[in-house]
Amino acid sequence: MTTILVTPRQAASILSTAKVLSTGTSKINGIDALSIRLDHKNIVVVATDRFRVVRLTIPADTSDGYQIAGDPLILRPAVLEQALKMMGKGMDDAPVIKIHQTADTYEPISIELTHTGTKVLADSVVGSYPPVERLLEGDRYDDIYSGVLLDAGRLATLALLRLPGETPAKAKVQAWELTTKNSDNGRKNSPLMFTRSEGENSLEYLLQPNLIR
Repeated sequence: MTTILVTPRQAASILSTAKVLSTGTSKINGIDALSIRLDHKNIVVVATDRFRVVRLTIPADTSDGYQIAGDPLILRPAVLEQALKMMGKGMDDAPVIKIHQTADTYEPISIELTHTGTKVLADSVVGSYPPVERLLEGDRYDDIYSGVLLDAGRLATLALLRLPGETPAKAKVQAWELTTKNSDNGRKNSPLMFTRSEGENSLEYLLQPNLIR
C-alpha cells in the first residue's frame, strides 16, 4: 500500500516533469507515466523517455502520519492534471491531494481531494519503471569537455521544469548548474547533468550522450 499527499503547488511541479515523457511512438516500454515514491521524508518523482531523465525531490508532509511508503506509484500525468483542475483557490500549500494505491499493484490508483472527497481513478500501469535513477548516481565532475553541441530543444526543456510555487514565467529565468559525469569507457561524450534547488526542493535533468553532438 502506498499513500502520498501533496499540495497543489507540489502537484503542479510534479506535472512539469512530464515534459520529458515521450509523446510519440517511442514511449518507454509503452508507458507514458511518472514514478512517484516516498523516500524517508521526501517525495521523489522520476520521468524519462530513455534518453532524458528528470528527478524532482520535494519534502513530504509527514506530520499527520497519513503518508505511507510502499511500492513506487506509476502514474499517468493526465490523471493528476485532471485532479488539479478540480481544485479550488486558496489551498495552494495544503496537502489535500491524496494519491493512493492498495497493496495490489493491479488495483487502480485513486487521487482524492481530501477536503471535498472527490476522487479520480487511474488504471494501474503494470510492471516496473525503468531503472534510470542509477544514471543520476555516482561521482559528478565540474569539468565540461570541449566541443559540446546541443540543439535548442534540449535546453528548452529546462525552462518547462518547475519547483513548487514557481510560475512558468519564473521557471524560464532560473539558472541551472551544468556538470558532466566521468566516462568509464574512454568515450569523449558522457551524460550531461543540469541541477538546481531551492530550500528542500531540487531538480535534476540528465541528457544521455546520444543526444549530445
